[in-house]
Amino acid sequence: MTEKIFFNEFGLTFIPDELERDGNEKARTAMILPSLFEEYRCSHRIIYELCHALSKAGVIALFPKLTGLGNDDEFLAAANMDVWRGELERANDFLSQRSTFHTIIPFRIGALFTSGLCADRFIFWHPALSGQKFLRQLRVRREIQNKITGDIVLLEEGDLEGQIASRQLRDDLTDYIFTLPKKGEIIITQQSAGAVLFSEYAQLVNENPDRNIHTNVMMADSYWYPHSPTDYSAVISHLVNEVTK
Repeated sequence: MTEKIFFNEFGLTFIPDELERDGNEKARTAMILPSLFEEYRCSHRIIYELCHALSKAGVIALFPKLTGLGNDDEFLAAANMDVWRGELERANDFLSQRSTFHTIIPFRIGALFTSGLCADRFIFWHPALSGQKFLRQLRVRREIQNKITGDIVLLEEGDLEGQIASRQLRDDLTDYIFTLPKKGEIIITQQSAGAVLFSEYAQLVNENPDRNIHTNVMMADSYWYPHSPTDYSAVISHLVNEVTK
């Protein structure tokens, strides 16, 4: 199958070729909630290719637009959690109207947006469970990169990706602790060099025995770090299978 790819008010949308772009036909749908800031940029290609593979498998896929992350003309200072949640809720409604079975795939810190979204299945793709830890990792990673390249970059307060985030956004992210969506099937897919489930994911499963959380461990590169283009086929085929099963 081929597909129609277009950018609408909700983001980059992939429609299987057998479906009308603006029609009423229903199919399986999937929305990938990207990570933020530098991880957003590093993972952009694999998310695009995942959406492409999903549409070839007959799934309507959406890579949503988020204010200030480089896919529009807005600066990061214009963004906050309420703005992003509103954008994702509207995108999710757009997909739900055409859906026979809806899946949300939150990637890394994209997990923080799931509490207000409805779906039949959530596939958490190596989720970050603490906003404070996530922001600390971003800053340390940038400092390491500066040492490797020899760049001298003075990081201003609020700097997250060469832009200055508002105090409200930084506070919201710092205070964020992951909570499971109230409804929907839950799958956690860990992507790591080893085959042992991380203790933080095991603890989450043990603390929520009533949710029957499924876990997978994939031994593959961490695609949220800066790196040369590589082969994403193993990860993509696994996620497509999870969406279409």
